[in-house]
Amino acid sequence: MHLIFEKNFRFCYQNNNLEITNYESIPLFNFEEIDIKYNNGMMIIYGENLVISKLEKDELLITGNINNIADMPCNP
Repeated sequence: MHLIFEKNFRFCYQNNNLEITNYESIPLFNFEEIDIKYNNGMMIIYGENLVISKLEKDELLITGNINNIADMPCNP
């Protein structure tokens, strides 16, 4: 039996809940902006009353009034 560990950055947004898996770090966090660094870039979440409701080694949940999600890929 082989176990496969998924290491790709993934996110799912639904009903002002943003689930993220396989991120690297959180360089910026406040109630209006959260920056999430991942292997190929940076995701920037803008909104109001943003909260990291779940924080684990490779998974997090952001809640609040999410207004915009921007993806800033790294250039090779």
